[in-house]
Amino acid sequence: MTRCRRALVVALIVAAHALAHAAGAGPLTITGATTNARTRPLGIDAEDISLGWTLGAAGRGARQQAYQVRVGVEPGSAKVWDSGRVRSDRQVDVRLPASLALQPATRYHWQVRAWDGQGRPGPWSEPSWFETGLLSAADWQGTQWIGAPFDAADQPRPLLRGTLRLSQPVRSARLYATARGVYQLWLNGRPVGDQFLAPGWTDYPQRMQVQTYDVTGLLRSGANVVGAALADGWYRGKVGMGWQAVYGQQLALKAKLRVTYADGRTQDFGTDASWRSLPGPYVRADLQDGEQYDARRLPDGWAEPGFDDAAWQPVTWQADTAARLVPQPDEPVRPTEVRTAQARLPAPAGAFLYDVGQNVVGVARVKLTGRPGQTVRLRYAEEVYRRGARQGQLYTDNFRSAAVTDTYTFARDETVTWQPRFTQHGFRYVEITGVDAEPALADVQAVVLGSDLPGIGELRLSHPMLDQLVRNIRWGQRGNFLSIPTDTPARDERLGWTGDINVFAPTASRLQDTRAFLSKWMDDLADAQKPDGNIPAIVPFPGRQFGETGVGWSDAFITVPYAVWRATGDARIVRSHWAAMRRFYDFVKASATVDGNLLEEGRASWFSGDWLSLEGVDRLREHPTIATAYFAEDTRMMAEMAAALGDEEGARSGQVLAERIRRSFARAYVQADGRVEPGTQTVHAMALGMGLLAPGAERDEAAARFVDKLAADDHHLKTGFLGTPWLLPALSSIGRDDLAMRLLLNDDYPSWGHEIRMGATTVWERWNGIAPDGEFGPADMNSFNHYANGAVGDWMFQHLGGLQMLEPGYKRARIAPLTTHPALSHANASLRTPYGLLACDWQRADDRLSLIADVPVGTEAEIILPAANPRLVREGLHAASLAPGVRQARWTAGVLTLLVGSGHYEFLVPAGIPEP
Repeated sequence: MTRCRRALVVALIVAAHALAHAAGAGPLTITGATTNARTRPLGIDAEDISLGWTLGAAGRGARQQAYQVRVGVEPGSAKVWDSGRVRSDRQVDVRLPASLALQPATRYHWQVRAWDGQGRPGPWSEPSWFETGLLSAADWQGTQWIGAPFDAADQPRPLLRGTLRLSQPVRSARLYATARGVYQLWLNGRPVGDQFLAPGWTDYPQRMQVQTYDVTGLLRSGANVVGAALADGWYRGKVGMGWQAVYGQQLALKAKLRVTYADGRTQDFGTDASWRSLPGPYVRADLQDGEQYDARRLPDGWAEPGFDDAAWQPVTWQADTAARLVPQPDEPVRPTEVRTAQARLPAPAGAFLYDVGQNVVGVARVKLTGRPGQTVRLRYAEEVYRRGARQGQLYTDNFRSAAVTDTYTFARDETVTWQPRFTQHGFRYVEITGVDAEPALADVQAVVLGSDLPGIGELRLSHPMLDQLVRNIRWGQRGNFLSIPTDTPARDERLGWTGDINVFAPTASRLQDTRAFLSKWMDDLADAQKPDGNIPAIVPFPGRQFGETGVGWSDAFITVPYAVWRATGDARIVRSHWAAMRRFYDFVKASATVDGNLLEEGRASWFSGDWLSLEGVDRLREHPTIATAYFAEDTRMMAEMAAALGDEEGARSGQVLAERIRRSFARAYVQADGRVEPGTQTVHAMALGMGLLAPGAERDEAAARFVDKLAADDHHLKTGFLGTPWLLPALSSIGRDDLAMRLLLNDDYPSWGHEIRMGATTVWERWNGIAPDGEFGPADMNSFNHYANGAVGDWMFQHLGGLQMLEPGYKRARIAPLTTHPALSHANASLRTPYGLLACDWQRADDRLSLIADVPVGTEAEIILPAANPRLVREGLHAASLAPGVRQARWTAGVLTLLVGSGHYEFLVPAGIPEP
């Protein structure tokens, strides 16, 4: 660097520091508040309550110097707890003291205020709240499990009804419910809640979730009726490869209504022997096979007061089990969107085929006209045949044994709008038969179902194929996040495969706030943990197949909470499961060190190596390299999480061990010329992307062999589930963004672009799901909605959108988009972090580059701009390096790096201006 340039750098740093210190941000206001990562959660556990908030400020560079939290049973009260003024910039995972001993079925109101960097207090936030659910077996006293005497798999699913009478004005009322099976409740004929498929999937013998409903507005003075419908769900219905009744044979309901009267008295009404039962209209109801609904079997007014249930049968009492009843901690399954059919396609006589334009997960909602006893059938498919004698017909071979069919039988001459309630399908196409007239397009809709996680991330790209790829990744996540993270929503499987979410969790946590959802799944992992610390390949584990597991799958016990913590800065998911994670890591470590070295050659299974790779090598040859790489990654992650929990010794020893594993990896698997054995794309990508090789010649040689390997493969990917997430990051880590973009932009087989060129609207399970000639891949395993290979979304957010994490939760971020590639001229990326909105909107024109950035209060960001002459880079009306909020500026090798505090920034970089 010349003396002139050094002087420029120093001058910019000094000036920027001076201006940053002079900038005032104004008092801080609270703009959002969460409890356990949710907004005003109703009916949660009382253990480890974690608060968070976002801040607003009038100026740039705002920070929180201190905070105060107050908690009470009334808004504005501090009678339960007052933190006092706490000098801290912490806004995420602020814990209530465990000594508070929060009570069950109680609403707690809380507020927070913050002091800014100048020590000025802001106003108290608007009151927020959380409400505890029923917390122990004692809270269910007087409530029984009830079922129907006729209940059996070959009988119509039961309706249940119970009556109660209220004689006093009601101030509030809560209905707590769970089921062995799935359930829907009504109160005085009106649906209770907006959830579907409650209580969700858990390991039912160990843990069952309870939902809490605010039913204050549904009660009336005098007689009231609670109605319930039960169906098989995961408890008795088909799960996995057609496994039936893996948890039990008898459906049952347990519910409790707690009424608080105007005078403060409470009264409980629970399921008991006074309830009545009747075989209902749900003749069959299965998550895989579909629903058979016979409207003739539904008595009018059955869930309302005044109905005569004398012909109904008394319910049967069912025994309690050892299963813990726990408040549901995460967002429920809900309808998240309704899509109207976009086209009617040619179909055989008597059939009407509709395309909803998107591969979704949910059910159809159809408007139908019929006569008594007439049955209409709905069939679903992800694809239609592209060629041959069956061209245009539904392709359902890939569903295997799942029937995926719903039927509706009319009770009378009428027109109805019907939507199945106790099933879900993965589909884009709906075939309707059994109707006399063609339903209009507007009368055929897809109701999208999924766990209703908050959306937090957006990425829009000027390249049409890449923009579609982001949408495909998002839809794959929406469809497969349904109570648990599944592998596929369509065929007879739909299991919580650990390997899929292991690789996808970082991308998932960019698109949705996964804290509550994946923390619940971590509870499932803990329930499934074996005595030796290992876990099955699928969780929840129904106890049939796939108890065997292997590297890259069970490691989800470490990689998933790590991804969530890194994305959010919220350590609650780690803290809550640390003991179980440690037991798993001890199992991993023992396996890798049993023979006296640090090379993992055990933990093998039938899916070892890189699953669905196209390399054609024996995957067991890849296994030791991949397994040792994962051992190093597990160790590194555990060390970082130990530090986050305050375990300094655990962090230090983990860091030392991780370095030893990396050295052992290089000695064992890297040849003198840099080739990583056995030479596949995956092992090179992992070695480089995971940072397993020492900087210098060792890493440079391996990078050269990686580039050679890609050239030998005609610059097309060959990676499977475990290698694909590391492919592009490895290339970026060696300065080859050009090759990363080349792989990403391919649209011939095999590539992400090939899928999109073939019409994909979600990510496929396998690269050859549909061949270039339209032929389908192997039907025994060919899902068209399978998010694992969508793990590339994390790289796209970082490098195309430019949003990169330097500290957990984006407490420190880097905004550094790839703005120079000719295929992309514009990207708009945003992420609602736990601190607030982090965003980058950049656009390249012939004469300039514009970049608009938003940085949340309480954080800072490095902004990287290509600039031939830093003096000409502008931020609004200022030279960029001297703009308010810029704390530091550095220019070297044609790159201007700005360290900025919170705020909104608009940068303009002129093109083609020579260096100063």
